[in-house]
Amino acid sequence: MVGPAYSYISPFAPACAQGFDAASTIALPAAGTAADGTPLATMPRFGLGSWEMVGSTAQNAVQAAIADAGYRLVDTARYYRNADEVGSAIRASKLKREEIFLIDKLFTNDLGGGVNTRYAVEDSLTRFNVEYIDLMLVHAPDGGKDFRLASWATLVDFVKEGKIRYLGVSNFGKHHIDELWESEEAKDVKPVVNQCEVHPWFQQRELRQHCEKKGIIMQAYCPLARNQYKADPTVARIAARKHLTKAQVLLRWSIQSGLIPIPKSASLERQRENLASLASSAHLDENDMAALDALDRGKHGWVETQVLSQDEP
Repeated sequence: MVGPAYSYISPFAPACAQGFDAASTIALPAAGTAADGTPLATMPRFGLGSWEMVGSTAQNAVQAAIADAGYRLVDTARYYRNADEVGSAIRASKLKREEIFLIDKLFTNDLGGGVNTRYAVEDSLTRFNVEYIDLMLVHAPDGGKDFRLASWATLVDFVKEGKIRYLGVSNFGKHHIDELWESEEAKDVKPVVNQCEVHPWFQQRELRQHCEKKGIIMQAYCPLARNQYKADPTVARIAARKHLTKAQVLLRWSIQSGLIPIPKSASLERQRENLASLASSAHLDENDMAALDALDRGKHGWVETQVLSQDEP
């Protein structure tokens, strides 16, 4: 039996053995609360990533995820170059726009504020063929402080215009979060999400706690670590005992750790398999969670080089 390896419990972790469906949501505290304490914003607890999906593959995958598997959160980025296809898939689903939570990201060449950033956002809106984007993320903190804050100022204007609902960041380190949080540019609109690589071998514990204390939700990309640790005996043992797939074990760890996983898959069968990690029957007990927590390799565990941006000045 493995003892607790990590005593921190995320305030966003679900209640014990709780199950969800694809439409289940989590509050976004950094967006503020009403007078009665009700959160002003929510986001689905689980989503579909779309990195490296292009053309008809992207459209078919997103359409299947929404219309057949039941996903309600789709994550993309201008760097992925699939906005036209993602937008077409959303329209083809016949769902109301407000039923889909759409995330986009602006990469360094779209940032810096002013005309450049304004063009990028307007271009995304046109390509998606939507009136608003639910969550726009700054894809990376590259460019320096002035560059980042100028970018944020322009994005805040879009929030005030109703073309973006919420703002967030991706691959931001603790110092980037603090810099933005305390800035004049973010006094009215705070980041609600920090999307980073997180999985049992790269848990980012300090960053997660730092963000969560501010009410910033951590979204996990590469929640399956790109299968680089697929032979891990701990995951295999838990999967066999629980009658789950290895992917479901890893995704359930994310969910119970208070993270929002966004695994990528173009296969409807795999999309459904991933979504099944939300079921109460997939719940991992304290010993399972402790065993997975013990897999953390710190900075030696990452699989995506973009995480190096977290150390940018």
